[in-house]
Amino acid sequence: MLLLLLLLLLLLLLSALQGLVNQSCRALAYSVQRAASEVLREVLPIVTFARSRCNPGEPVQTFIIGVRRVLHISGYPWVVFFVLTFGSRWFVSGFSSWQRLEAAMFERAVPVNKEIHGQTRVKEITSFDFASKFHIAYVTLQEFTRAASIYPIVFLEDKAQDEFRPVVLLGLTPGSNVFVAGDGKWQASYIPAVIRRYPFTLAPGGADGQFIVCIDEASSLVSETEGAALFDISGTPTQVIDNVKRYLSELQQMEVSTHGFCAFMAKHNMFTPLNLRVRESAGVKDIAGCYVLNEERLNNLSDELFLEIRTKHYLPAVYAHLMSLAQTERLVKLREGGQGSVNGGIGKFLTPATETTK
Repeated sequence: MLLLLLLLLLLLLLSALQGLVNQSCRALAYSVQRAASEVLREVLPIVTFARSRCNPGEPVQTFIIGVRRVLHISGYPWVVFFVLTFGSRWFVSGFSSWQRLEAAMFERAVPVNKEIHGQTRVKEITSFDFASKFHIAYVTLQEFTRAASIYPIVFLEDKAQDEFRPVVLLGLTPGSNVFVAGDGKWQASYIPAVIRRYPFTLAPGGADGQFIVCIDEASSLVSETEGAALFDISGTPTQVIDNVKRYLSELQQMEVSTHGFCAFMAKHNMFTPLNLRVRESAGVKDIAGCYVLNEERLNNLSDELFLEIRTKHYLPAVYAHLMSLAQTERLVKLREGGQGSVNGGIGKFLTPATETTK
């Protein structure tokens, strides 16, 4: 038995090395994560970071699933622990803060597979407790006009990818979402699409630009007894899978246009650091680390560049973003007693380095 376990360990390490060489390590990350899901859950978040950097491959995945069963039966989880602990060092390096944020939302995201999820069901979202600790959420360009009446829209710089990404502020303190009530209800008329997609997400599927649908197995919405089935008794994907694919595909297309918007604004040096001072009952709080579009630079655009922005249909997003900054006051009110009106007026306009009082 010991010899068999050593052989399995050697095969796992060789598979990891091969994945690094041919850039197909995504399958190993997913599969090792699946293998340890029953015996070493505290280590799984580390492997989750690997999901957006690894290329899924069915042969390796099938192999590791078999190894998982052997390890589970033989009762030697330390082998998985060794692979996870030392193998994860290859995967985690080089990850951006945005990818870590994404990993925080999906504790145990794995590709949807009929062999693994043949009995899996997904319940409807009745509580947003899973998002109660998210103080920011990514939004697409198409969401700006809806989100601007509720949330401040700012931009984060992803230095690892050399790009900016728009997010809505859901709270003024990391780990606190003021829009999720104690009973799990969302206290706003619009919920960002990235929140509504949960527990599903997309992960890169290879160099051809394809994506694969993943599900967070650790989510309370995932069950084997309640909710809508992902596959029927014959293993055919149900309408649930079709709807998820359509929704995620549309979201991915919107992300492409959002990336184009941010790249255009960055190219023309339109981003400037946001430095806000918010006066709370406990004192003055500085908000930094975010970026906004520089209004002065926008006002000084050449006619040609302004016409280009209009032609690209970026103007509504620009105006929505600038107007949304006033919603910082709403975050203060919701945080300090829930007195902020969800559908109320926009309030005083805020600009970088402006101080707002409660």
